[in-house]
Amino acid sequence: MKLDFSTIEAVIFDLDGTIYELNDFQTKLKLSFPFNTKKIKAEQSVRTELENNDFEDSQRFYSVFFERCAQKSLSKIDRFLIKFLSKRGNIKAEQTMVKNKIDAYRIWYFTKYLPKICELIKDYYPKREEFDNLLVQFTRTETPFIVFSDYTFAEEKLEAAGLCDKEKIMVFSAEDMGCLKPSSRAYKTIENSILFKNHGSSNILMVSTKDIDKEGAKKAGFTFLKIIDNEDETKENFDKNCYAMTWKDFASQLDLHLRQKAIKYTH
Repeated sequence: MKLDFSTIEAVIFDLDGTIYELNDFQTKLKLSFPFNTKKIKAEQSVRTELENNDFEDSQRFYSVFFERCAQKSLSKIDRFLIKFLSKRGNIKAEQTMVKNKIDAYRIWYFTKYLPKICELIKDYYPKREEFDNLLVQFTRTETPFIVFSDYTFAEEKLEAAGLCDKEKIMVFSAEDMGCLKPSSRAYKTIENSILFKNHGSSNILMVSTKDIDKEGAKKAGFTFLKIIDNEDETKENFDKNCYAMTWKDFASQLDLHLRQKAIKYTH
């Protein structure tokens, strides 16, 4: 079953791994923080634990997120001191120490971790080359071009990857919404923004390398397309409105569709 591009009225692209590839990214990230691998592991572990959770706003999300990350990244000495203070009944000192660890993790996340990720993207992971042309075609046909990121710093990442025309791209971050993929509210929020822009209903295509976006797209009633490495790769038994293509094939067919749409649009 082939995807009928003629029915697509808006496209949502996942950011990490879709706008740009991420070959060997984890290795480069850990090498950038040789003394903070525990913090990186904690961040990724907690993010997995909180998948699909909706905290209603970013402040509530970060309150839970940083507390858990700080706890998971405590050193043996930190754990010993906290346990020691607890046994001594020095609750205030214990609470102060825990709070300081949470605050320290928050500062590291926003001032070291995320900026370093942007730096790595700029140095090693440029946008897929087809996006320059695709963005022109999206603009010509007034087709909404949306980027949906798991993380905050979405616009900074796009700029690092060389895709920084903010006037032509609608950018959303699950973190900034106070939830994590595949929370249905996140996809619904994006859908409502598209409907407002299009002044009516839209058939929305979600494009991603991640299965978690398939789940979110299914909840929202979007068509989903998974980017696969090659045609020989085993394709999943997708449900209705779920497809799989290589990036090259998808970009080529999307470009053709948008060019045909542009011809109709100008007549």
